Amino acid sequence: MFQRSRNNIGGQNNHNDTILYMSESRKVTALIVTYQSIETIGHTLDAFYPAFECGYASCVVVDNASSDGTAEYVAERYPWVKLIRSTENLGFGRGNNLGFRSVETPLLLLLNPDASIRLDGLKVLVEFLDSHPKVGIVGPSTWAIDKGYQSAGSLLTPMRLIRASLGFVARREGGDRVIEPGCEPFQTTWICGAVFMIRSSLFRELDGFDPRYFLYYEETDLCLSTLRKGYEIWAVGEASSEHHCGISAKRSGKVMTSDTHAMVNKHYFESRYYYMRKNFGWLSAAAAELVSAIMGWVRWQRKKFRQRGESQGIKPPKRPIMKLPKQVKLIDED
Repeated sequence: MFQRSRNNIGGQNNHNDTILYMSESRKVTALIVTYQSIETIGHTLDAFYPAFECGYASCVVVDNASSDGTAEYVAERYPWVKLIRSTENLGFGRGNNLGFRSVETPLLLLLNPDASIRLDGLKVLVEFLDSHPKVGIVGPSTWAIDKGYQSAGSLLTPMRLIRASLGFVARREGGDRVIEPGCEPFQTTWICGAVFMIRSSLFRELDGFDPRYFLYYEETDLCLSTLRKGYEIWAVGEASSEHHCGISAKRSGKVMTSDTHAMVNKHYFESRYYYMRKNFGWLSAAAAELVSAIMGWVRWQRKKFRQRGESQGIKPPKRPIMKLPKQVKLIDED
């Protein structure tokens, strides 16, 4: 069983068992992982509440040891939510794996703390999965604030990364396609991880997210694993959602420091290399990473040359090359 097999909890956790929130009649559970999310989680839960109130859905929130009062805010204002407090920041994937242990419904909605979906959208996704047994993952039309509607598209491969790094427009199988609201459902190979629904049985069969991903590429790896299990992935435009990308930082007036950029780059590039090495072999992954790094350096030099007077003292962005995320000690190893 998933609960015993592998997961990856770094420390104790405390559960808010104030109310009995599960019911056999509920179809889906929203699983939300928060970290410093006090600015956005209220909007997410307010939008979801009607689905809980009518007995259609449940909600689990895993807080990754936020220091801004996110867990306290959820506990006080949303007692209908099952709140799990991690004693450390487990990252996105491990946080979801921890929360999944409390999921009893046949379907699982993975939802960002800065995203929202309402009851009508939930019902569309649930009904699509119920009527298409070969489909493992579905995603709605998602309006990303300040960015437009998000796309579904092709999975990253080493060759696609090489072509993109060299400036070639790769011919993609299926290609990237915007999920327009109300559009006909279409099959794809990748759905954005901000809002998507997966069968609980499939998530359990896959052992959840690979715990080695702390941030980035977890859902890409999950999509690829889903396809390799013989399931399909579909975008369903009749369901709609919103993704308030970066709204917390905008409201607080925060800007990313060089250290923050370096940390983001660390997680992004380490996860990308791990994803390619794990799924396509070390040789292909290494070749793609080297080409990407070299072309990134070339582009930086061109930019520096064009802005000769303006670029004094500006250092190129730091990024790891062919480095893997650290190993994670699994609970079974204790």
